[in-house]
Amino acid sequence: MGERVRRVHRTLSATDPRTGAEIRLDEPDLLRWVHCAEVASFAGVVRRAGFPLTDAQLDRYFDEQRRAAALVGLDPAEVPGSTRAMAEYFEQIRPELQRTADSDLVYDFLHRPFAPWWLLPVNLGYLPLGHLAYSVLPEWARKLHGRPAYPAPVVTAGLCGFRTTGLAVPDQLRFRYPGDHVQRAVDRLGKTALPSIKTLAQL
Repeated sequence: MGERVRRVHRTLSATDPRTGAEIRLDEPDLLRWVHCAEVASFAGVVRRAGFPLTDAQLDRYFDEQRRAAALVGLDPAEVPGSTRAMAEYFEQIRPELQRTADSDLVYDFLHRPFAPWWLLPVNLGYLPLGHLAYSVLPEWARKLHGRPAYPAPVVTAGLCGFRTTGLAVPDQLRFRYPGDHVQRAVDRLGKTALPSIKTLAQL
């Protein structure tokens, strides 16, 4: 499956909006950015939602995720594998980041995903969730976009609320939908694969 992903990346290219030059999407710098933004976002949301990750567990998570980075073609040794290394990476990369038309498209999608007028009620219902997703960005990223966000206490309360609601769903449903990858992992590896506080404590 990793080879399939790498094969797709090899066929894709884009135009650098700053220079007009064509760039390959499998360039290590781009792949590393996507990887770091993804795993750091997951970690930040999980922690702010109230899951009690220790610093040691968070370091372990970043280290383990380097295996996923290898599957898309990155050298694991060149991917941040700890909380400190991840923070240093973002500090280093920040001068290269800027607000673009593409990032504005993402912001617009988060706040109005459906264009037809008759889906306006859906957009209105989605708006609090979409704005919450934007608001969990780090402060430096929100400043880069120059758009207001929910206050920090509102963001934390919203994430904790979503986590509480999710945990109220029975395991038989929660681990099977929308995808059954968690349940299949449990079936294959046993109950130690369950994503639970109790399991983490045992580890």
